[in-house]
Amino acid sequence: MGDGSLTFAIPVRDPRGVEDWDAVKELMAITLRSLFAQQGPRPRVVIGASPGTALPPLPDGVQVVEADLPYRPLPPEQGPQRWDAILVDKGLRLAHALAAARPQGHVMVVDYDDLVSSRLAATVAASPDAPGWFVDAGYQWDGGPLAALLPTGFNDLCGTSLLVRADLLRIPADPDDPANLEWIKQTLGSHKRWHGLFGLE
Repeated sequence: MGDGSLTFAIPVRDPRGVEDWDAVKELMAITLRSLFAQQGPRPRVVIGASPGTALPPLPDGVQVVEADLPYRPLPPEQGPQRWDAILVDKGLRLAHALAAARPQGHVMVVDYDDLVSSRLAATVAASPDAPGWFVDAGYQWDGGPLAALLPTGFNDLCGTSLLVRADLLRIPADPDDPANLEWIKQTLGSHKRWHGLFGLE
C-alpha cells in the first residue's frame, strides 16, 4: 500500500515543438512554487524531459529524468493521429520519470502551467492506503486578474486533478519495452480513465 508520501510528476514536451520556451519556463517556475507550498509533508517532484532541456531554477527536491525519445512533431490536424501522438509522448515521459523516481505513496500528474491546492500532501498522509482522489471543483485561470470557478466536472477538463496510489499505476520497469506501450498510453498518456479505472473517491 502507500507510505503517505506524495510525488508530483511533470511531463515536459520537447522544446523543439514549443513556440515560446521562455514563457513555458516562467510558468513552470510558478507551478513548482505551488507544488512545494504544501501544508503537510514535503512532496517529491519528478520531471520527465528531453535531454538538454533548459528548465527554470529548480528547488531542492526536484528530480529531472531525461527521456531520450525521438523527436516527432505532432500532426498539425486534430484527429486520431494527433491524439495518439500526444498519448505516446506524454505517457513515455511520465513512464521514464516515474520508473526512475519509484514513488511509494501517491502520484499526481501536473501540467507545467497548473497550480494545486496546498492541502494535497496532508490529505495523502492522512489516508496512505486510499486508492486516490479526484478534484471535482476547481478554478480555471488564464493569467489575468480573474479565475473562473468550475463547481463540477473539473477533473474532466483538467488532468491536474487526480491523485492515485503509485502501485495501481503499474509503472513499468522498462518504459521502452514495446509490450508496455499500450498500458502507458491508456494510463499515463491521459487522465481520462483514472477515475473509473482506479476507483477514485
